[in-house]
Amino acid sequence: MTEAIQDGAAQVAEGENLQENLQENLQENLQENLQEKQQEKQQEKQQEKQRDSFKLWTKEEAEALRRKYPPVSPWRVVAVQAAAGLVCVAVVWAFTQRSEAAWSALYGATAVVLPSALLARGMTRDLAGNPGAAMFGFMFWEMVKIGVAVAMLVAAIRVVQGLSWPALLVAMIVCMKVNWFALLWRRKPVVNDITTRV
Repeated sequence: MTEAIQDGAAQVAEGENLQENLQENLQENLQENLQEKQQEKQQEKQQEKQRDSFKLWTKEEAEALRRKYPPVSPWRVVAVQAAAGLVCVAVVWAFTQRSEAAWSALYGATAVVLPSALLARGMTRDLAGNPGAAMFGFMFWEMVKIGVAVAMLVAAIRVVQGLSWPALLVAMIVCMKVNWFALLWRRKPVVNDITTRV
């Protein structure tokens, strides 16, 4: 009889242990679920804040911004490159007094300005407001620009008699780097009633 009582007590103890384990597991699961729900709520709040901070502009606001900060014409960039190239030619001529070096500098400037002019011509064509066509057009004309520049460099040794590579490369580098000055040289912003309200 004592064995039966002991077996019963052992079973009760095992049952209590199982019950305690189940309660602990349930509490852990509940806590994990609560934490997950709190994290989800926090993420939702952050997403709502982001949605609230992003505001779509009206047509008038977008036009006002365009008037305030007009885009730089690619032809302005080409003109600044050409002017920088002519300055390089004059400086090379003044320092070397050699016509071969001046012609080399002129050819180097032309190897930058002519491909840039082709790109500007391709990009300023009317693409009927199609963004896909504009993207494809930019990539196509950029490849044409690179191809023409490489072809002109390959042909330089045959085209320019007594080619001076340093003069050619200096003129090319100056013409390429002057793009930043052309981009910085913008028209002054136009301030009107619409922009002050925006």
